[in-house]
Amino acid sequence: MDRDNTVKRETNPRATTNIFSLVTFFYTLKIYIKGFTKGLGINDVYEVLPDSQSEKLCQKLNHYWEKEKKTRDSPSICRAVFFCFGRTFFLVGVIQFVAETIKTVWSPHALSKLISYFSPGQTDLTRHDAIYYGCLVVGINLTMSLVRSNFDLILTALSLKARAAVSSLLYRKSLKVSFESLSDVTAGKIVTILSKDTDVLENLFRSGNGVWIAMIQTCVICFLIYQKIGIASFAAITFFVVVFPLQVYIGTLTYRYKLKCSQKTDERLNLIRDVLSAIKIIKMYTWEKFFEDKIHDARKKELRKLHKLFYTKVWISVLGSLCSKTAFFLFVMTYVWMGHNVSAETVYYIVSCFNDLETSLSNDIPSGFSQFAQTFATATRIESVMKAPELPTKETITDPKEAKVCFNNVDVSIHDTKILENISLDISDGLNVVVGHTGSGKTTLLKTILGECQTTGKIEVCGKISYASQEPWLFPSTIKNNILFGEEFNQNRYHQILEICSLDYDLDLLPEGENTVVGESGINLSKGQQARINLARALYRKSDIYLLDDCLASLDGSVSDSVFQKSICEFLEDKIRVFVTSSTDYAQRADKVIVVNSKCVKFGDDVDKTQVSYTFDNIEGSARLNSTESHDGDSLEKQIYHETKKSGVVPLNDYLSYVKHGGGPILFILIVSLFVLSQYATSYSDKLLSTWITLEQNLTNLKELNESDNLEYDNLYKERQHELVLYTTMVLTSILLVVVKSFSYFHFVRMASISIHKAMVRNIINSTMKFFDTFFIGNVLNRFTKDFVTVDETLPFVAMECFTMIFTVSGGIILLTTVNYVFLIESLFLLVAACLIKQFCQPTGRNLERLHVISRSPLTGHLNATLEGLTTIRASNTQEIVIHEFHRHHDLFTSALFMVITNFIALGVFLQYISTIFTGLIIFQCLLTDGGTSVGDVGLAITQSFVITSIIKSGITGIADCENLMVSVERVLEFTKLEEEDKGGKNLSGWPEFGSISFNDVSLTYNDTRMLRNINFDVNAKEKVGIMGRTGAGKSSIITSLFRIYQTHGKITIDEVDINDVSLRWLRSNISLIPQDPYLFPGSIRENLDPMKQYRDEEIWKVLKELHLDTVIKELGDRVDKGTTFSTGQKQLLCFARVILRKNKIVILDEVTANVDKETEVLIEEIVQKHFKECTMLIVAHKSLAVSHCSKIMVLSSGRISEFDEPDALLQNKSSSIHYISR
Repeated sequence: MDRDNTVKRETNPRATTNIFSLVTFFYTLKIYIKGFTKGLGINDVYEVLPDSQSEKLCQKLNHYWEKEKKTRDSPSICRAVFFCFGRTFFLVGVIQFVAETIKTVWSPHALSKLISYFSPGQTDLTRHDAIYYGCLVVGINLTMSLVRSNFDLILTALSLKARAAVSSLLYRKSLKVSFESLSDVTAGKIVTILSKDTDVLENLFRSGNGVWIAMIQTCVICFLIYQKIGIASFAAITFFVVVFPLQVYIGTLTYRYKLKCSQKTDERLNLIRDVLSAIKIIKMYTWEKFFEDKIHDARKKELRKLHKLFYTKVWISVLGSLCSKTAFFLFVMTYVWMGHNVSAETVYYIVSCFNDLETSLSNDIPSGFSQFAQTFATATRIESVMKAPELPTKETITDPKEAKVCFNNVDVSIHDTKILENISLDISDGLNVVVGHTGSGKTTLLKTILGECQTTGKIEVCGKISYASQEPWLFPSTIKNNILFGEEFNQNRYHQILEICSLDYDLDLLPEGENTVVGESGINLSKGQQARINLARALYRKSDIYLLDDCLASLDGSVSDSVFQKSICEFLEDKIRVFVTSSTDYAQRADKVIVVNSKCVKFGDDVDKTQVSYTFDNIEGSARLNSTESHDGDSLEKQIYHETKKSGVVPLNDYLSYVKHGGGPILFILIVSLFVLSQYATSYSDKLLSTWITLEQNLTNLKELNESDNLEYDNLYKERQHELVLYTTMVLTSILLVVVKSFSYFHFVRMASISIHKAMVRNIINSTMKFFDTFFIGNVLNRFTKDFVTVDETLPFVAMECFTMIFTVSGGIILLTTVNYVFLIESLFLLVAACLIKQFCQPTGRNLERLHVISRSPLTGHLNATLEGLTTIRASNTQEIVIHEFHRHHDLFTSALFMVITNFIALGVFLQYISTIFTGLIIFQCLLTDGGTSVGDVGLAITQSFVITSIIKSGITGIADCENLMVSVERVLEFTKLEEEDKGGKNLSGWPEFGSISFNDVSLTYNDTRMLRNINFDVNAKEKVGIMGRTGAGKSSIITSLFRIYQTHGKITIDEVDINDVSLRWLRSNISLIPQDPYLFPGSIRENLDPMKQYRDEEIWKVLKELHLDTVIKELGDRVDKGTTFSTGQKQLLCFARVILRKNKIVILDEVTANVDKETEVLIEEIVQKHFKECTMLIVAHKSLAVSHCSKIMVLSSGRISEFDEPDALLQNKSSSIHYISR
């Protein structure tokens, strides 16, 4: 929809580079250099690769999904994805398996042969043989690193394709779901699936092959071990067999917990979205604490499920890490117990095998089962959307000979409740005005014509349709794009539409004119401007039938009459017009009247226009205002969904804040101490193992020389037994510390996540309105979705690995130093070189991570806007336009994410190059100085060099990844430091006692635009003052000033008390407001009327009966949600019920009769006379009838008071706009 915001992007160099650069990743150097020297912006993101374009992928997946639906009773999205991408996935897996098997067989053999060369007295291997095996070891290591890196990137590209295809398919489905399904297929649910659940799908494609490869590899390794040592291997293999089912069982728990957790996440996000959409009303009602607690309760429910999932993953990780360690210990004990002679070659062959096993058992298999379990849960949720009921196929003839709308005995139902019965009508020309009391089903009638409702009977619609909704729908883009909405630009028609909708003058006032960016839900435009843009879009579309749902209700009288006459009566003179209204004047000017009442519809000859006339003591008229409309809000001169991208490293204060939220520095230091102790136990056990191997080799040599009876043998034997006891103690201690440190650490990060979310919600809800005027809902939801998924689920495990790797490297370097102090120099060289490479690559990585996160906001915002305007989109048949826009946003996101992962893998490859040099130096230094080093120490040095290099690679990339993920922490912490409203001041008991109001020289400046200009007026206690003015004249600004929504200059007093001296909560809780847009939030009726639980049920029912709502509401516990059938007028009456219950001295009515019928308007007048007689009232209206009973009337113009006097005085003043009405 934001069609003008397109950028020509550079082609990804991966598509054009040569094979050598492709395999070695040297093609990434260009972006690294640019990121290091200049930094990166959103325009530096490459064009998505041609085979990764979401539109093509969606079409491909849709083909298989449609095939699934046709051929199976229970279609599966997993099968559809498999048939679409599975063959490539498994082909890559087979090649990967062959490479891994070759490495599994040859690497232990080469390593054991190399180490056996250093055994005392051996004569089988020459130095040339040792050099050959050393080169083989280094070569296999480097080759496998490049092979794995390239396979990782190929699978990453495939995973992003699957993600793009599924996301696009889901978006297409969201455009088709029926009105009734929207209560289940909520925006929150789809946002969660697209931002969180598709991460699971992506991870499965990246690591799914690793599961079956690791399982086969485990079997191969077990066979190799058995072949090497015989039945002594059975103890370790039996242990694997016992633990494996336990890992599978825990993996199945992951599926169950993932599904339940996602459901709770949907509920939380829906609630946050609703709060953000109505934050101004929430502040005026002083409901911040209620909604803060409500979100916290939803978060607690989510966390109960999330923590089960969390600790399940922890157990999988802990079991995997302990599995190989315990199995190796069992092998050693069994081998010794069986009395075998231990050789260095045998032990280090087994050590090498178990190192491969550790990767399989601690990472590939556990995480794989977890991924599969989570994928099944994700698939279940995706299928719940994909299988949701769709709109019935509309039988609309878009190019007919004669346009018409025909109903024949049609019944209309919502949630199996009949709304309209036995409708028969034939609309073929003219202006057809639909009238009826509040809640009678007028809007439902229009939606039935659009095919949005469940019906029985025959409906025939011939002709192209345009639709203007009752609640204006605007999407984040320019005003021009909102009007064109995919139609070809016709300059003459466009400017004619601007003129007849009275928009031309508004555009002249706006700094950017027609290119002004509309904020979320039109937040930077007045309600009248929103309504006229919404109508202009419907008029610009060339159609045969125009459905207009009370779209003029929020305009002031003169503008409304002008727009009605010029657009609906004249511009559309030769078109079919179905116009819903509450105005009797418009009904009198209709060609035909449609009356909707008590589920019945009367039409044509069955209706006499006099039936819809009402008698009033006052003359209904329109105010003639000399003022012109002004822009009530700020022009957002910025890119759609723009966020300021930070640069540089994540500040140290953010790390400290994260630690503070987790429990403080003392607890953090204690946890780090556990990591130190755990690594000490592990490193010491490795040293004891090398010492034991040397002792065993010496004992074996003495046995071969028949010297087992001498004192030297006895001393060596005792020392060997002592080392075994120490080794056993250290292994058991290490296992215990791994468990303790893991659960202590994860408790710490869990508390950090809880605390940050709580602080973020509290800060956002209590922040100033400037924040909500600046950030779109999509931007904020992005932080509550993707960023919090990172904080909740990804960062803890990555940071855990980083801590483990840092201490493992430290322990490895210390062990190397115990073998030869010279190795310390090589180790320092490795560390310095690795740090330099990281420093060179990290700026690019951080920038790309920020760009990747930012690129997600348009996706979230676009989806949110689409679901809000679903009826308009479908009525306009513009689904393909919004789908194309979604593809454009998703392609940018895919490209940014692919760049992040590519550069992350490239960093690992570059680190592997220097790691290979380091390993080669260690090996060949041992070969050059083979005389003075024991075989155990040589084995320790070589194995530790492999451990260090593998961890340096994964550790540095892990640290880089952790820093990138900390960007999400930085982003959520940013929303815990927002400027909050000043809640300080006095709580004055019994205030206000009378309710007098005084404005003294009050001015309101909003984003450099003066909305009020030196306003002065006094309102006496119990006085009723009507406030009138054209759209944008400043009426709403007076209300926001009284509530202190924005900072004002001047002095406002209530009962002679400066409102700045009163606490904000006390001030707002003592002023009652009934807003122009009635607000009901998801929850019970009782919660909506009395969220603070201050009133008894009897009091609430009494008020509902007076408002004639007791026939509509059956129970106070009835839920209000997307599927609720309350009309706008009924919602307005519920807002009156809130105010009546509060019994405040000051009551403000903001255009409360704009969207109600005459019957409800009369009822509202009775309510005002009965319940608010003793109250001071400010009544904002654009019709003089609504303020005719007031003691004074104020007319605003361009932020100034142009008229303010008693109605009689204004009537006698011939220059007054009120006098003009009475003529």
